[in-house]
Amino acid sequence: AGALIEHVFQTEGWVGKCEVAMNEACHQAFGSLFQAAEIVYQNKSARLAHRVVSLCQRLFGHNLEIQLVLAQLSCRYGDLSDARKRFSSAVTAADRICQRGKCLQRRDGVYQLLVAAKTAYGMCMMEARDFKAAAAKFRGALALDSTLDAVAWHLGLACDYGRDWQGAVEAYQLWLRIHRERATLVAIPARPPGKLVVAIF
Repeated sequence: AGALIEHVFQTEGWVGKCEVAMNEACHQAFGSLFQAAEIVYQNKSARLAHRVVSLCQRLFGHNLEIQLVLAQLSCRYGDLSDARKRFSSAVTAADRICQRGKCLQRRDGVYQLLVAAKTAYGMCMMEARDFKAAAAKFRGALALDSTLDAVAWHLGLACDYGRDWQGAVEAYQLWLRIHRERATLVAIPARPPGKLVVAIF
C-alpha cells in the first residue's frame, strides 16, 4: 500500500509541489495521506505508517507537526535513533520560534506543539527505559505548563523507575496539588493485596 501511494505521487509529479503553493488539491492530498497513515497504524504497522507520513513531508516540506508524528512513529517501531533526532529537531525548531516571541500565549499553536513534543519525547524515552531522559523531557513540558496532571504523573513514574525517590515524591505531590486546585481529585485505584508495589498506568 505504501509503495503504491508513493508511486502515484511520484508519477503525477506531486513531490515538492504543495510546498511551493498550497491549493485545495494539496489540502485533500494531505488529509488523505494522514487518513491512510492512521488506518495503516491501526492495523499494527507503524513502519508503513511512517512511510506514508514521510510522503506528507515530501509534499509539504519540514512541517513541525509532521516531524512530531514521524518521531512518534519511529519510536513505535523501535528506531530510537531516528526518534531522538526528529524529537530534538521539532523541539529545537519550536523553541526557536518561541524565543522570537511568536508563541507567548498558551493557545498559540506552536506553544501547544512544543508542549506536546516534549511530552511525547518523554513517553518515547519511557518506552526505551531511559528514565532519566524521560524525566528531563517531562520536566521541560511542565516548565511550560505546570497544570499538566498527566505529565506530572508520568514524571513521577519516570523518577520512580529511575530510582530518583525524591523526584518521584515531588512529582506525585505536584499531581495531587493540580487536582486539589481543580477540586476534581479522582479516585486512586486501591492498592492490590500483598506486599508487592505495582505501578498503575
